[in-house]
Amino acid sequence: RLPNETIAARPWLGVHAAWGAFLTWQLASIEPYLQAVEARLSETPAVPLPEPFADVNRIRGRMDSLRAFMAQGQGNLEGATALSRKALNYLDGADLQLRCVLEMNLGGICVIRGDLVAARQHLEKSITAGEKAKNFYATLSSISQLADLEGIQGRLHQAVKTYRRAIQLGTDWGGGKALPGTSLPHVGLARALYEMNDLDGTARHLERGIHLGKLCGEQENVLQGYLTLARLRLAQGKADAAAEALEQAVALAPQDSTLPFLSAGHLASWQARFSLAQGDLAAASRWADSQESRLNISDFPDFRLERPSFTLVRVRIAQGRAEEAMRLIDQLLPAAEAEGRVGRVIEIQMLRALALHAGGDVAQAMIPLEQALSLAEPEGYVRIFVDEGLPMAQLLYEAARRDITPEQTSRLLAVFPALEPAPTSPKRPGELVEPLTERELEVLSLIAEGLSNQEVSQRLFISLATVKWHTSNIYGKLGVKNRTQAIAQARALGILPTS
Repeated sequence: RLPNETIAARPWLGVHAAWGAFLTWQLASIEPYLQAVEARLSETPAVPLPEPFADVNRIRGRMDSLRAFMAQGQGNLEGATALSRKALNYLDGADLQLRCVLEMNLGGICVIRGDLVAARQHLEKSITAGEKAKNFYATLSSISQLADLEGIQGRLHQAVKTYRRAIQLGTDWGGGKALPGTSLPHVGLARALYEMNDLDGTARHLERGIHLGKLCGEQENVLQGYLTLARLRLAQGKADAAAEALEQAVALAPQDSTLPFLSAGHLASWQARFSLAQGDLAAASRWADSQESRLNISDFPDFRLERPSFTLVRVRIAQGRAEEAMRLIDQLLPAAEAEGRVGRVIEIQMLRALALHAGGDVAQAMIPLEQALSLAEPEGYVRIFVDEGLPMAQLLYEAARRDITPEQTSRLLAVFPALEPAPTSPKRPGELVEPLTERELEVLSLIAEGLSNQEVSQRLFISLATVKWHTSNIYGKLGVKNRTQAIAQARALGILPTS
């Protein structure tokens, strides 16, 4: 280790020492090094300098860059923005490596602040600088962030193209073997394919992305990969595997991170959502109650808290507190619409429909549902609806009955698994609260004959989705969970003959 006096006498040594401290997490040492450099630079020209000072601007640019990264890590977005712009003004066109990273970080900050137009401009500048500098990792990161942005804008098809572009570049730059940095677009592409219900493609890219992410120490991306894997396993009906993947994601989250997708608090909201999806309302409610001060529905949550806010809406709906859910939705929607975050608008309008339906206003629920469906259909959104389970299936069936986007609702309903609501208390003869319709009786009779859903569909000349819907209604009215129970209960009630 060089003596401090030697480092202090040579500005470039001081700058490199500060960066070394940053990269080795010796954060307390950074500012003293930078202050020593500033003191040396401020000395009068009469003081002899041991190294050329024709590039003083580059020294100042590197100092401000480091301070910008520190500010961003501390959650000080205003400070990070100002310091990044100051650094870019100091740096000349030859310092492409650093310009690439600064533009990328500014792009990320603009996304958080809701300025997607500026975000795209910064990311495109980063990509140009990174390709010229052959900074492959930063370039792949910027292209992946650009695809993320396109996803936020609801442009799923374009996002898929951009992720694939990054994967191809990373493979070409690796001489035919994917660079570890392609972990980023692999996991991003998996998320997009999952939304489009390409579950096989999702699984392939997750496996590749998580593996490569571990090779290059990309902790946030591996975390995102496990989170998407948990969603995939839940969609496949593999609850234990979903829980295991979620635990792996949570284990990677540091307690003190300010990054929006790398904090234990953010992951807790996903845990609550998984609890809700598996019917554990008590666990989800405990999380929601702990968020009253952090996600206060009287305050407008910033972009970094938007996902947890969506989970809070879902929990309040499940708790029967639809009015509270609606108040939060009313605060989330204007910013998403104004900032062109169409992907989030789809989700918010879908949640509004669920809240209205839960509150008993089915007719009004159709309005935001139709808006969500209209925005989602061109880009192939599927899981955003299907993952909501039975309440969404009920809404979609009602929409189809009212001739609202009938082809799209039919396609979505066909994706739902066999809808088996939790049983209510057993019914005794004469206690059926709501009688079965004529069509439901037909379906039930064919089920009792042993016909599959597909065979029932063909026999009655109705779609498979419609059969699933009728079956769900039958289960709900009889208070059962499966075909065997439905037949037994129907016979006990005298709806079907006993033999």
